[in-house]
Amino acid sequence: MKIVETYSHMNGGEYLSVRKPIIYTEIRDAIACIDSKSGKFRDTFRKFFDEKGWKVSCCFCYGGGGNLQKVAGLSLSEQRRFLERTGICNPIKSSMKIGLVKDRVAVETPLRKSLGIQNTLLKQLLFYSSDIIDVGVEILPMKTMEREVYNILRHGRNSPPVPLLVIGIVP
Repeated sequence: MKIVETYSHMNGGEYLSVRKPIIYTEIRDAIACIDSKSGKFRDTFRKFFDEKGWKVSCCFCYGGGGNLQKVAGLSLSEQRRFLERTGICNPIKSSMKIGLVKDRVAVETPLRKSLGIQNTLLKQLLFYSSDIIDVGVEILPMKTMEREVYNILRHGRNSPPVPLLVIGIVP
């Protein structure tokens, strides 16, 4: 696979290239080593990143009644208080996994499911607000990337409020 275009949201790309150049090189190398004819993109990404020491990470959050987006930027205790103030007596504590994390950088590769991309951006926000990551990376097929960058720009410069690097790839 090859990188066609990148979009740096809130200086996510600049952060990687200046402060985490080795991590950024690993991400670019992972994309370059993917054989587009194999059809096993996620497995190949996972194997490459596993060999480099990347790990799946988990974050806890409270959800209930479709309030996940409202509590995404709050700490765990603030989430519970917010939900209790809005009338949810027993908020449900749940966990979210994010693709891979290394040295406070998260990588998501939602290559198969275009509907899951908004969910991955929400995950990046939850991990950022929980002080688990400093920057998130989304690796997307080019057409999906164009749509997502449009959605990010449409919502404004500070939404989502997390530094991101969105990478568009093609075979």
